[in-house]
Amino acid sequence: MDIISFEKRYVVPLGQPKQFNIVLVGVVGTGANLALILGRLAYAAGQQGITVRLTFIDPDIVEQGNIGRQPFCPAELGMNKATSMAQRLNLAYGLSITAVPDFFQPSMKALHPLRAHAHQQWRMATLVIGCVDNHLARRELNNFAQLCEGSAWFLDCGNAYSNGQVLIGNLPAGSKIEVNPLGMCSGLPLPYVQEPALLVPDPIKAPQQSCALLAARGEQSLIVNAQVAAVAGQRVHEFIFAREVRQMAATFNLSPMVMRATPITDATLAPYQPN
Repeated sequence: MDIISFEKRYVVPLGQPKQFNIVLVGVVGTGANLALILGRLAYAAGQQGITVRLTFIDPDIVEQGNIGRQPFCPAELGMNKATSMAQRLNLAYGLSITAVPDFFQPSMKALHPLRAHAHQQWRMATLVIGCVDNHLARRELNNFAQLCEGSAWFLDCGNAYSNGQVLIGNLPAGSKIEVNPLGMCSGLPLPYVQEPALLVPDPIKAPQQSCALLAARGEQSLIVNAQVAAVAGQRVHEFIFAREVRQMAATFNLSPMVMRATPITDATLAPYQPN
């Protein structure tokens, strides 16, 4: 008789933070779609007495080529994308989203309150979401992640023509990850530790090609950004409402349709554990 065995799966508990700080870096293809989801999640959280503070960061303005390919409308032409999306959601849901119309830099003032020390994590949880499309921006995100030393979580979103991935983690390379018999895990490797290739130039994609330009050329599906945003939105939902992280990564392909999640297990953690 065959015996079926299942590997033990873990979750990372976030405790009971009094406040959630969500920073969205990049409000373009995936980021603009995700911003709409974040607005809904923040409103729903507020209805349950949960404080969610949102910050949108992006230097770009809405251009004609974005209309129809990103969730912006003609009335927003010429407006900064982070500012326009924040104003729209603030008006719709009565939120107080902060918009930063600038490039992401670890030294920017908007990030200073987010670098909580370990003893402060019980009262607030920070999640920085990268919806950027180049290795230079991801290097800046990784630089900030190193400064946080595990106190903040980072979620990275990326895609190609019809496939994409969402990675989440908080610990720099070499950090000791502990698990216990109750199924709880102390943390996860940063997205840039899980996939170091995110920090090097893409050998296929030419630099400075926006999602809108790729979609216009038929080099990117019109649906893929929304799908990445939906997967990322589910991770954020679990982060806020379940107060835990349940998976390391999720990958998908729209054609043919398939999705795969990477659970937190001894096997999936092993490559990132120090010798």
